[in-house]
Amino acid sequence: MYKRVLIVGLLALFFSACFENMYTIKIPTSEVNKKVEEKFPVSKELKYGTLTISNPKILSSSGDDRISMGANLKFENKILGNIKGVIYISGNIVYKNKSKEFFLVNPKIDDLKLLNNNILMALNDTLKQKIFNITSQIFKKLPIYKLDGKDFKGTIAQRMIQKIEVEKDIILVTLGL
Repeated sequence: MYKRVLIVGLLALFFSACFENMYTIKIPTSEVNKKVEEKFPVSKELKYGTLTISNPKILSSSGDDRISMGANLKFENKILGNIKGVIYISGNIVYKNKSKEFFLVNPKIDDLKLLNNNILMALNDTLKQKIFNITSQIFKKLPIYKLDGKDFKGTIAQRMIQKIEVEKDIILVTLGL
């Protein structure tokens, strides 16, 4: 009986120590913006033209630990000409240990504004869906941030990430055992 109480007590002490030793790294969205901007513009050749995404900006938290991004769009088509627009997309952030990078996952289109959509009123929903599908695939593949593994703190952080939260203009990365 005494051994069981001792073991339970030691386990409780161990787990409470693990949860008390949490550390949070704060990554400002301005820092993330610098990393994201390096990877753009991105162009995708399509059957009917070329879609180019440029000038992405992390805007802020959209609630529920989602981050919002805005980007310029340009669709070049021989028949319709150049169609420009702005897309606002949000998603959760996930850390992939293998590549040591953060990615946008579960993307959701918050808004898509086509600036010259007079001709496209009938095609608007179809075009929006195609643009969303392509845009979400691009953002899923491109990392939005990479932890610096050159210093000791970055190396430790890469192995101990417990959760990722978004609050206003800061990404909070909680580390723990």
